[in-house]
Amino acid sequence: MASSAAAVPSEPQVSAPVASSAAAAPISSSSSGAAATPLPVLLALPLTDFDTTEVSVPWKLLRDAGVPVVFATESGATGATDPKLLTGVLWTNDSMAAGAEAKDFYQQMIATHEFQHPITFADFERDADKYSALVLPGGHAPGMRVGFLESASLQAAVRAFWRLQRPVAAICHGVLVLARTKAETEGGAKPPAAASSAETNATPAAAGAPPTTGDGQQSVLFGKRVMTLPKWLERMAYFASAWKLGRYYRTYDTYLEDEVIASLAREEDYHRGAKPFFGLAPPAKGSRNDDTGAEVCVDGNLISARWPGDAYLFAKTLVAKIQQQ
Repeated sequence: MASSAAAVPSEPQVSAPVASSAAAAPISSSSSGAAATPLPVLLALPLTDFDTTEVSVPWKLLRDAGVPVVFATESGATGATDPKLLTGVLWTNDSMAAGAEAKDFYQQMIATHEFQHPITFADFERDADKYSALVLPGGHAPGMRVGFLESASLQAAVRAFWRLQRPVAAICHGVLVLARTKAETEGGAKPPAAASSAETNATPAAAGAPPTTGDGQQSVLFGKRVMTLPKWLERMAYFASAWKLGRYYRTYDTYLEDEVIASLAREEDYHRGAKPFFGLAPPAKGSRNDDTGAEVCVDGNLISARWPGDAYLFAKTLVAKIQQQ
């Protein structure tokens, strides 16, 4: 298994594909004598509270590279970002909010037809082979839970796409969708049906505890190497904001890192990334022209990253992966 965790100043480092006995399906289409046209990328969203940067930056860089993007939500209704990331989390335009460029990309993105008219996760599951890659963004506010992190229909769509062995890119809490998606059983059979997102959040108590897999079925992440928002960084954001926002930065009682590690074959498969100043300061944020401080983890067709500061390198790595196919 080839994997990498990269922080590079010029171009993204992409690992060699993981060896597999099954050939991956093609992810571009062309007519005789014509250059191949990449199939669209599917960008899955919750209805509310997704991270501005982790959605708008991949969208923009994919579009700039000539790769079309299709959005999907559980119901097919239009999604929206976490409003605090546009105005300021603790105070106006503070450093915890999205940067100016990401906000500009967001305004461009929400004006497009494809953003205003998303398909459903069920549509994506049915037509999974029509997409070149899947992007699962993050976000931490309560709107991320129902209809995204706890969505049975999204997990079913992810499972359908996973079997195609095409690029899957997940950042921050987006990796949790993969951790909660059960792998297919032997013979390609689907695992037992999970409860709907409405059922998993039926009582107030459910908001503080992650849904369980029930039958112990392995996650699609089992045997893969990944990174997410590390526990020390999630804890830092929570402690810095709890005096004003309470549990805004605690999506679940269980830290993201801990639940993802529980889905892996071994703890060593979890890459935490750099920890500047002994965890007393957040990592440096990457930008369109400077990946210093940004990191991604690449394991075959799986690309994962920690937080909004990695979004540019994350997106550039995905573009490179699609162009290599």
